[in-house]
Amino acid sequence: MNLEFKVVDSLEKVFWNTGMSALEELPSTVKMLRNDRFTFQLAWSFHGPAAESALCALEVDCPLEVRTETVLPVAAMLPCRGEVDDGYISRTPFLAPDLMQPLDDGLFKAAPDISGSIFFTVSSHDSCCGAYDLDLTVRSQDGEILFSSCLKIHVADCRLGELGLYHTQWFHQDSLISYYGFDCWSEAHWQTVARWLAYAHDRCAVNTVLTPVFTPPLDTAVGGERMTVQLADIYLYEGRYTFNFSRLERWCALCHRAGIENIEVPHLFTQWGARCCPKIIVNENGHVHNRFGWNVEALDEEYIRFLKAFIPALISALDSYGYDESHVFFHVSDEPRGAQIEQYAKCKRIVDSLVGGCRVIDALSSHEFYTRGIAQLPVISDDHVCDFTLEECRGKWVYYCVSQKKLVPNRFMALPSARCRIMGALMYLYGFSGFLHWGFNFYFTQLSTHAVNPYVSTDAGLSFASGDPFLVYPGPSFSPLSSLRNEVQMDGLCDYRLLVSYEERHGRQAAVELLDRLAGYRMTFEHYPTCNSFFRQLRCAVAGCLEEET
Repeated sequence: MNLEFKVVDSLEKVFWNTGMSALEELPSTVKMLRNDRFTFQLAWSFHGPAAESALCALEVDCPLEVRTETVLPVAAMLPCRGEVDDGYISRTPFLAPDLMQPLDDGLFKAAPDISGSIFFTVSSHDSCCGAYDLDLTVRSQDGEILFSSCLKIHVADCRLGELGLYHTQWFHQDSLISYYGFDCWSEAHWQTVARWLAYAHDRCAVNTVLTPVFTPPLDTAVGGERMTVQLADIYLYEGRYTFNFSRLERWCALCHRAGIENIEVPHLFTQWGARCCPKIIVNENGHVHNRFGWNVEALDEEYIRFLKAFIPALISALDSYGYDESHVFFHVSDEPRGAQIEQYAKCKRIVDSLVGGCRVIDALSSHEFYTRGIAQLPVISDDHVCDFTLEECRGKWVYYCVSQKKLVPNRFMALPSARCRIMGALMYLYGFSGFLHWGFNFYFTQLSTHAVNPYVSTDAGLSFASGDPFLVYPGPSFSPLSSLRNEVQMDGLCDYRLLVSYEERHGRQAAVELLDRLAGYRMTFEHYPTCNSFFRQLRCAVAGCLEEET
């Protein structure tokens, strides 16, 4: 049987039609810490003529916990938009390895003239320490051994540091409703929310979640509206606003159960400039209707009156549900531009006067919002980090989306995986305290006009670069499926935690000097290592140094 196998780095992208000659073999010995994870892939390639596919059985023998998933290709019809750098894998449509499918029974099929890979996630728990062997065996259908390998894993006697980083990927309820076909806030919806929140926390390290107390005014055409997903019941009777937060209470209980530590309130004004109000459904004297929306200007007196009643009541309710002011974030408007600074400032002053000790965060690019004191906690786009001093970046948040495409990190399918993973080290270096991305599960076209099948359209209907709209796929049994990009991002967050562990022993300056030494220069968001060996060297350097001191 003309099957070839190779154990390779998790950062490799194994394309279905390119074989394995360019893939770098993984060293046979790796290092981990306690409470850590290590990832790699088993690449395979079927050569020569064959009448039919080969069914193979994977056997894994290891005392540590090992998860195996097949990496499947999906269509990247829009690899990039506009002018990009030379680091893209492709600028024309291609099949990108991305979808992760659990390999629960160990069986996988290899087809002639096709290559693929199996992704391994090795987990070490607090009690793990010392040397472990991970033995891999691949057998044919008749039991013949096609491949075998042994990976030596050394778990150092020191614990991986805590993340210590706010992490949100915006969770879109209307995507779940549209894809799975249940009614909003039906029991099926609630059960699905519970699964997805737990998955977001456990498999994606999300600890902050966008909570639809009203329908978030995101990616919505002017004059249009997205499906109503409002948690709060709002009443207006004889000029007085009252609220029922029973659905919000249930939501918060699910968040607590999932391990979600922080709540994000949706933007209180429309996207790209805060011109109007979000869609808010109100029961007014027994008549349920859109009381606020595109037809109401942002600074409308009635809307401000509503906010003065709603925000204090919401904060009080969240506090009683276990989320005090230190764990609640508000938004004003997403991605305001420099020309909209005065309008944004007026809306921000209103919000600041109402939110008490809660923090206000917004994704923005203009440095002026910060220097004028309008945005005290900006979420800085990674292609504008250079506009901020290193000291200004410390304690702030960072984000990227479809607009950040030249030189800087991103998670597009057409970028090498290292361009996604490096975010962990860069966020540590710059002292960022939070990371935001707009698309955990956006399964619509641009401006949310039509639903898409994410297995067919990875680009929001040829709108955003493939990989930008979502991080996970809607799987069977109303549960998510991971992506190669998510697993690489998780490894990047482990890099962040490795550096935290190192800092706890040696101080921040020593950790920064370690990064400088491994990179050979001071990294920036436009100049950083993209070779697989950098990340392995970082892991070995930290684990080796910490173990010597134990």
